[in-house]
Amino acid sequence: MRQGRQGKPGFFSRVIASIVALSFTVGLTLFITRVQSTPPLLPDAETLAVSAVEGLAPYFKKSRQAREVLSIATADRTLSRDFPAHVAILVTDHLDVHVWPGEEATLFLRLRNRTPNGAPQTLLIAKELYIEGQTWYKVWLPVRPNASTGWIRADDVLVQGVDYSLDVHLKDRRLDLLRHGDVVASFPIAVGKAGTPTPGGVFYIQELLKPPSSNSRYGSFAFILNGYSDVVTDFAGGDGIVGIHGTNTPWLLGEGVSLGSVRLRNEAIEFLAAKLPLGTPVRVLA
Repeated sequence: MRQGRQGKPGFFSRVIASIVALSFTVGLTLFITRVQSTPPLLPDAETLAVSAVEGLAPYFKKSRQAREVLSIATADRTLSRDFPAHVAILVTDHLDVHVWPGEEATLFLRLRNRTPNGAPQTLLIAKELYIEGQTWYKVWLPVRPNASTGWIRADDVLVQGVDYSLDVHLKDRRLDLLRHGDVVASFPIAVGKAGTPTPGGVFYIQELLKPPSSNSRYGSFAFILNGYSDVVTDFAGGDGIVGIHGTNTPWLLGEGVSLGSVRLRNEAIEFLAAKLPLGTPVRVLA
């Protein structure tokens, strides 16, 4: 009888295993419900995650072991020369952003680990600095005014390299897709009209949304940037935030017709949505 029992899990072991499995399932369900119930910027749009750590993000903040692994993985990391750009992905509850690097730095703002639409909070890294025994990153921020930056601790984020970037040429009405600095594809675009121009500068992709219908004014997909219109301060429930999206009026491409966002053919935005991760750099040029 003893030998037979040794070959099978005990009663209490089976109970504990069942509780763990149930807790994991319930936790995942609650997480998905929380994200999907977040009011999206575009009505009835679905927030899509395009980050390699998306599946891990909700568990880092709950698991002590995961936090320890995260700390070890990023403690002495320097940005790789193999990528033209890097992004910092927040996988803890919140992120403190400082005015300058250093332990005595003034707190500038605190970011949540999710964007307003439920995507993983991802920041484009502008600079790396090692000071007082710690690595700091200067990052572009998703706040007004445009071009706002701050400093974060490397230990607080997970870093990923990004191969691609986008250049928006306002005068030529053209968007270029670049890989390691080389143009690999170009697309005609529509941009902001004279009274509501598309703002210039350096931005990054903050979110990817999928409208309920590809025949909407946003087309098949919409990249939400971290930039804002200089003149529009209230639109579709947001603070005049700028995006790159598809369109149901492709005959207007080449014109200045929008409130500041960039419009593409649906085929073009679908192509880009399949390639570009959150944090992808976007330069808007004259």
